[in-house]
Amino acid sequence: MASYSSTVRNLVVCLCGLVGFAMLSVFPSYRALSAVDKEIADLRKEIEAQKVLYPLFQNLQAFAQREPPSQLPYPKPERLSREEAGNVSMLLQRLARESEFTVVRIMPDMVSFSGESDYLKINAVLRGDFANIRPLLIRLGELPYFAYLQTLELRTAEDEKEVHLRLWLMRENS
Repeated sequence: MASYSSTVRNLVVCLCGLVGFAMLSVFPSYRALSAVDKEIADLRKEIEAQKVLYPLFQNLQAFAQREPPSQLPYPKPERLSREEAGNVSMLLQRLARESEFTVVRIMPDMVSFSGESDYLKINAVLRGDFANIRPLLIRLGELPYFAYLQTLELRTAEDEKEVHLRLWLMRENS
């Protein structure tokens, strides 16, 4: 019987050794495997983000490679007559259309329009691609009565991109 209990004890010790070996070798590998799985999941998220951003990158790269105009316009300053001031909305609509924008709203400031100010303030909201801002600003700079651009806001709402402008035009004061 002594040999039977000795055999059972040896068997239990061997089994404990195998379990201990398995715990010491398999458990750290399992932890390392879960860390690698988390890293793979993070990389997949990053790849998906890159897939979404890649078309934007291509558009920006194509925009950056466009040839800039050799010289910006700088016309001799003139003042806008009262008659021409009434047609400012149509002129700005034409400039927006030439720059591939659609006009949402063009509103001359009534205080500056009817008052004795030397300047006419215009608030405009345009819809279109932000890459067409530069041609629009160059066309505005070609106007001899363009004084300055007070604000330029770029807004995105869902799929629509809007440009909010507040510009000042020089006008006759009589």
